[in-house]
Amino acid sequence: MFFLYGCNKEFNEIENSSDLEFLQTSIYSDFEPLWKLYLDSSNGGWKNNDSGRFSNDDAPAILALIELHKLTDDNRYIDKLKFLVQNILKNDDIFRGLADEQRGNMILPGWSSTRYTSDNSRTIFLMDDALILISIINSYNYLKNIETSFEPPIEWLIRAENEFDLVFKPEWKIINSNKGYFEDIYYTKTDLNMPVNQYSIVGELCMSLYSSTGNFMYKDFAVKTANYLKDELIKKTNSYVWYYKNPSVSYPSKRYDDFSHSQLVWRFIHIMYKQGLVFKKQDIELLKGTFKNEIVDKDKVFFYFGGMLNELKPAPENLIYKENPWLQYYYSLAMYDNEIKKTLKMVRKNAILEYDPDSDFNHIGLFAILDFALAKKYLN
Repeated sequence: MFFLYGCNKEFNEIENSSDLEFLQTSIYSDFEPLWKLYLDSSNGGWKNNDSGRFSNDDAPAILALIELHKLTDDNRYIDKLKFLVQNILKNDDIFRGLADEQRGNMILPGWSSTRYTSDNSRTIFLMDDALILISIINSYNYLKNIETSFEPPIEWLIRAENEFDLVFKPEWKIINSNKGYFEDIYYTKTDLNMPVNQYSIVGELCMSLYSSTGNFMYKDFAVKTANYLKDELIKKTNSYVWYYKNPSVSYPSKRYDDFSHSQLVWRFIHIMYKQGLVFKKQDIELLKGTFKNEIVDKDKVFFYFGGMLNELKPAPENLIYKENPWLQYYYSLAMYDNEIKKTLKMVRKNAILEYDPDSDFNHIGLFAILDFALAKKYLN
C-alpha cells in the first residue's frame, strides 16, 4: 500500500540551477518506487492491449512522464516515455496479425481487445485507441518543441493519422451540419449508444491531431463532437449532470454518469475551453458545481452523480459512495477554485493505493504514475 503526496514547489518558482537540481532529485526519489511498482505490475512492460493495458496503464503513464519532464527538465522521464511509446507501436494488431472481428475480419492498425465484448470477440475500441494515440501524438508534439537529443520520428504521427483514416473516420455519426460524434461499430451492431466519456475522448484525439497537423478536418470533428456533448448536458441550478449513455430500444434505462467516467468528459471539455472552442466560462462555473454538488459530499465521493441513479431513483446503499476513489483528471479543476483544490487534496491524502497483482484493474499507470504527476501540477 502506498500513500501519495504532493510536492512543495512548482517548476516556475525555481530561481537557480541548484534549486532545479534539488527539485529533480526530490521528485525523482518519490517517483522511482512508483515506477518500480509499475514495471513489476507489468512484468517489465505490457506486451499488448488485450486487457486494456496500453490504453489504461501505458497511455496515462506517458502523459504523466510529459508532465514530470515539464516540471523538472529531467531527461530520465523522456527515456521512459520513449520506452513506452516504442513498445506500444511495435505491438499493434498488424504486427501481431490479429483480425478485427467486428470490422469484417480485417487486420487494421490498432490495438484490439476482448475485454469489453459480451461474446469475447476481438475488436478495436475507439476509446481505447484514442487514449493510446493521444499519448503518442502528445509525446510527438512535446518532443518536437523542446531541446532534446531525441528527435521524435514523423512515423509516430503518420501512424496515428493512418489509423484515424482507416478505423475512426468510417464511424463518424452525423447529427446535423453542426453536430456529430464517433460511434464504435460494436455499439452500433449491439444497439448500444456510445457512452459520453468514450466519444469525448475521441473528440480529444481530434484536437491532438489538429494541434500536431493544423488540419482543420480534425478541428471540425472535435468542435462538432463538443457541440453534441454540450447539448447532452443537463443544467441544474448550480451544476451540470449527464447520463452515462443515451437509452436505446434494446437498452432503455437511463443512468447518471459516475465519478470515474465523468472525469474523461471533463478532460475533453477542459481542452476545448482552453482553446476557446464551444465551452465558455459559465460552463466551467457549472462544472465546478458538478464537482461540489454531484461528485463530493464533504470528505466522501459519490459513486453516481449526487448518489442518484437518475433524477428519480437513488443509488442502492452499497453504491452511494466510493471507497478509495481516484480523481486524477479532476485535479485540473483546482485551477479555478481553491475550495475544490482543498477538497481534492483532502480526498487524495485519505486515499490508499491498494495493489492487487492478480487483478485486471490494477492500473498503476493511472492510479499511481498519473496521479503523482497531476498532483504535482495542480495540487501544490
